[in-house]
Amino acid sequence: VLFRSRLRMLAELGPQGMAEQRGAALLSPGASAEAIDLVKWSMARVNPGGYEQAVRMLAEGRLAEDAARYSAGPVSVMCGSEDTVTPEEGCRRIAAACRGAEYRSLPGLGHASYVETPRMVAAEMARFMNQQHASQQQ
Repeated sequence: VLFRSRLRMLAELGPQGMAEQRGAALLSPGASAEAIDLVKWSMARVNPGGYEQAVRMLAEGRLAEDAARYSAGPVSVMCGSEDTVTPEEGCRRIAAACRGAEYRSLPGLGHASYVETPRMVAAEMARFMNQQHASQQQ
């Protein structure tokens, strides 16, 4: 249902039009103009086939079931509290399904949290990797 409307939007507007219409929705309401411009710039360059695959995977995939089978290494799931593309409820489910996964809520951020606050997201990733490294040294 939702995925069909997103695919229809891409077909009707093309990547550039879709970026103009939906770009800001990937960010929190308080995102800077610079962050909005960067998301729109990036979204305008989307590969239509890859976008379709991603939309279908999010709509029809069995992510929690796949996550439950993952055992190749540590997992950190982060989600912006203002994410309307992949809301926290679903992200929490994925983290809960994956053995030993860590879940981190990113307060006040949208889907493209790495654009809104790249330093904070990078710091969270570094913290997780350092924590994993330290536990392996023990």
